Amino acid sequence: MSVGPAANGDGRMSIRMWRPADGGPVHAAALVPRAVMQMTYGKYSARIKVTELAPGYKSAWLHYGGGCEMDHPEGEWTGSLSSFHHPCGGGEQGYFPGSDDWTRWHTVSTEWTPGHVRFFVDGRQTGHDTRDVPDRPLSWVLQNESALEGPGAAPGSSAQLDITWVAAYAYGWK
Repeated sequence: MSVGPAANGDGRMSIRMWRPADGGPVHAAALVPRAVMQMTYGKYSARIKVTELAPGYKSAWLHYGGGCEMDHPEGEWTGSLSSFHHPCGGGEQGYFPGSDDWTRWHTVSTEWTPGHVRFFVDGRQTGHDTRDVPDRPLSWVLQNESALEGPGAAPGSSAQLDITWVAAYAYGWK
């Protein structure tokens, strides 16, 4: 992970994942914004783009804790940018497709309020669920990892996700 100026002068955080040429494990990154650890409800947004694409890498940015999980964005970088809601009480997960291209700039947002979780890509609502939505503190983890489906990362490969900004708002931001 690195932070610095982009060519256009904007700030940029880059998450570069790679697999050694000898076939060792993928080097990945999970970032935890400490200021919003163990927060209940809120709006969480980021502006993201995969700038170096290779099969075998993915993101699963999640709100997690106490058996509850909401993931957005999630998906392999060569596939679609989607969202998932895993109800706290178990049961069938909610799946919401959002965009088929990680290599374009997207603004992704999760709005979590009492009894509702909504997912947005570029201002368009792509999902909404009301089943067993968490009502307890969760931590936001910007998890980036090796792919779970499809081809694994090839030895010697790398991929990169760039982020221009991240924002989190406490519940009651309206």
